[in-house]
Amino acid sequence: HNESQIEFLARIGATRVNLSRELNLTEIKILTDVAHKCDVLTEVFVHGALCIAFSGQCYSSSVSVGNSGNRGRCSQACRDEYEPTAMGNKHPLNLK
Repeated sequence: HNESQIEFLARIGATRVNLSRELNLTEIKILTDVAHKCDVLTEVFVHGALCIAFSGQCYSSSVSVGNSGNRGRCSQACRDEYEPTAMGNKHPLNLK
């Protein structure tokens, strides 16, 4: 999420970091410059599930079925069909 995290990860031996998908292009460029100074590659996901959580902060999948979305094993509970809301929405956790 920020420069300090990239520097910390470099110190403990990381060679690549996945930047938060919420970052804008300017922020991505700044953090990539920081990462390259630390000899770390950057990666950014620009599409995919319409996750309701801030990157790396979702625990829904972990709590519901034991699959950590923060470790690449998201069960995508936000895409599941639920009981309809008062407005008839069967997918209340999906941003679409």
